[in-house]
Amino acid sequence: MCRITAWSAGSIVYWSRGGIAAGDTIAVIERPYPQWTLDRVQYYLNIELENRKIMAQLLQLEPLAEAIKKVFRRRL
Repeated sequence: MCRITAWSAGSIVYWSRGGIAAGDTIAVIERPYPQWTLDRVQYYLNIELENRKIMAQLLQLEPLAEAIKKVFRRRL
C-alpha cells in the first residue's frame, strides 16, 4: 500500500512507501481539502495569476508541494 503525503498542482509528488504499477487499484482514503482539486490549483497557478486572496488560501494547505507554495509567495 502507498500513501500520498503531498501533492502539487500537476501530480503526486511524494510517496511515503511502496509504489504503483499498471493495473493497481488506487482509492481515496482521506481528502482533507475537497474544494481544492488539482485542476483548481492549476487554474490559479497558470491562468488567474493575480488573485491574492486565493493565493493566501493556497499557502495554508499543508500538503501542497513547497515548490508550488514558493510560486504563490513570490506573487504575493
